[in-house]
Amino acid sequence: MDKKNKTDRGSKKKKLIRTKRETIIIRVVTVLVILAAAFLIWYLIDSRSYVASVAGHRIKKYEYEFLLRQQIIKSEQDWGISGKSDVEKEQYWLKTEGGQNPWESAKNETLITSKKYMIQLIKAREMGITVDNSVRSEVNNTLLTYQQQLNVSDNDFSRWVQQSTGLTLDQYRRILENTKVNDKFRSEYLKQYYKPAVITEEEIRAEYESNPKQYDSSEISYIWLSKFDTTGTTLTQEEIDVKMDTAKRILEKIRQGENMDQLIANYSEEGTEGSDLPPGKLTVNSSAYLQFPYFKDLFDFALEGKAGDSEIVDTDMVIFVVKIDSRTELDDVRDTVKSYLETTREAEWYNSELEKWNSDTRYNIIKNDAVYDSITYQTFLKK
Repeated sequence: MDKKNKTDRGSKKKKLIRTKRETIIIRVVTVLVILAAAFLIWYLIDSRSYVASVAGHRIKKYEYEFLLRQQIIKSEQDWGISGKSDVEKEQYWLKTEGGQNPWESAKNETLITSKKYMIQLIKAREMGITVDNSVRSEVNNTLLTYQQQLNVSDNDFSRWVQQSTGLTLDQYRRILENTKVNDKFRSEYLKQYYKPAVITEEEIRAEYESNPKQYDSSEISYIWLSKFDTTGTTLTQEEIDVKMDTAKRILEKIRQGENMDQLIANYSEEGTEGSDLPPGKLTVNSSAYLQFPYFKDLFDFALEGKAGDSEIVDTDMVIFVVKIDSRTELDDVRDTVKSYLETTREAEWYNSELEKWNSDTRYNIIKNDAVYDSITYQTFLKK
């Protein structure tokens, strides 16, 4: 009997030991399953976070989409559709002619831009240039300046960044930091390897004469005679003809030497406020074409004529009687032309180096096809 009880107690003890082992095994298996599930989730998330990789360095999806947004803006400006409706823009982007689709072309162009962006980051790191405290400080100051200019709260600024760039504030900050690193690398690389050639007087003159409007400025005085009445209605042809006769009389007075300021006071109409064009006097340079595109003919006269010239410039909206008070010449802008040539040649040299790196097999780009293909025009518009 005692022997039987001892045997039973031994069996229970063995069973108890076996249960503890099983518990440990179950716990280990559970932990492994959880870790495997977590890894799988992480892998799925991570695999959707980048568009491509260059030499093992990933181009994040948000970085690619930020650059794609810039490419879209540039393309729409080039095509002259920036101000058109979303429906009209979509017709441009999704049309296919000669086997070429503008949307896919823009994506491919952005892929090349993204690759060059990453190559410079890689080479910057090789040179020891990284996102350090000085870079972070510069970027934070830049963002703070933006926020102060907008005069908004932190939350409103974050929303503004989201609406303007399609990025979170942290993502935008990281792109600015990387851009700053690339700028520092470019500057250091040029300092070490670029040997600028001397720019000759002949080269300066040739550049100036090829496009003087890019460099020159002109001070003009003008009288504004509107082709619209005070309600914004276009005048009749007879009324416009009367104003043209007035313009001819004013021009004759200018050429006879009458005081231009007095003529402006006597004849110039109150029409300049709606156009944002300063009344009576204006400095014309290359930026004027962008500020006041409707008055190209006026600016052409100002930059193609010489000091003392006067003329009637007839535009769709206004009859101008204009006199060129002064105008720059090569001697006045020589340093500007030289600086432009220096900057242009420096950029050309650096871009040629960048193209060499782009062609280097060490920097081959590997697309993450699933993510790249998922970026369609329709899905991108929703961001």
